[in-house]
Amino acid sequence: MILVTKFPAVVVIRTDGIGDYILMHNFLYYVKNSEKYKDKKLVFIGRQDFSQLSEQYDYSIVDKFIWINFDNWMSRLKKIFYRRFIYLKLFGYRIDTIISPVHEKDTLITESLIHNLKAKEVIGCKGPDNRITKKYKNLYTELIDTGDDFIFEFDRNKIFFEKLLNIKIDINRPFFAYPLDINQKYIFISPWSGDTRRNWNEKNFAEVINYLVSNYDYKCVILGSKVDLDNAAKLLNLIDSNKLDKVINAVGTISLSMLPVILERVAKLLISVDTGTVHIAAATNIPFLVISSGMSYGKFHPYKNLEDSYIYPDEVDKMLEEEKNIFDFYYNKISPLDINTINSTKVIKMIKNVLGK
Repeated sequence: MILVTKFPAVVVIRTDGIGDYILMHNFLYYVKNSEKYKDKKLVFIGRQDFSQLSEQYDYSIVDKFIWINFDNWMSRLKKIFYRRFIYLKLFGYRIDTIISPVHEKDTLITESLIHNLKAKEVIGCKGPDNRITKKYKNLYTELIDTGDDFIFEFDRNKIFFEKLLNIKIDINRPFFAYPLDINQKYIFISPWSGDTRRNWNEKNFAEVINYLVSNYDYKCVILGSKVDLDNAAKLLNLIDSNKLDKVINAVGTISLSMLPVILERVAKLLISVDTGTVHIAAATNIPFLVISSGMSYGKFHPYKNLEDSYIYPDEVDKMLEEEKNIFDFYYNKISPLDINTINSTKVIKMIKNVLGK
């Protein structure tokens, strides 16, 4: 028998309209960071209509998004298989708590989810119109009373989450947070690729970041996905402590869909290993420097007329100078050269060429 370790999770369900989601989404931050739920994974189940919006702005808060297609959920022909497909997405999670802030709209989805997920704790909202909670009261272990008056829905959400989390929430309207100051310029650092052979070690990147914050009036922003969180912690520990105030750890906080807009608006320079972030930089026309062993030369790099943006081991530089057939040598994604033979001094020299000093 194989035992599967399941992550304890709290599930927030919002399967009504886009406006309903917008008036609620800022409170996800408070759930994720509350004393009550901070040690649990946050799963958000929502309607597919607002999936792109939510994933772009709630990416750093939500651990798992699950999107419901209303037509498939209700379809006579599809609903059995579709609903099983949705529940399979929760494999690996132990649902301890379900939170449903809805008090008036019977979405025909929420109660079915609650019934099948069988959480120990199911918290609903009691408002002036309680068609849901009256009809399905037995599904809930707790109903938070938000008052019998008809009030603006944002305010009702605020009351609900303040009572749920036993805190005071100091916001007065919904907002979408932009992760960086759009009036500033930043140097972005993208240290990791999905192929570890392309990765330059964190010690080298720390030396480059120490140089940057010591010599230029720009903050450094470290990029990466949620899978890079441990690597980010290692990198931050290698950066001089007195320079950390000029380093922003954005690993796991900037969604891929948001990245092109951010680079286009506020990037002075991107320093990266050979990964997809480089191509986003090229598409947004910002300067970049790529640290590469030469792997996949000719297939993914260099861009024509941007050859000076790439930093290779000395052996590759020599082959290029001698006009050897490097294209065939690297096209099959195989490189006998270690990227870490490139030292930080070589990278810093290239940075000076771009930024001056």
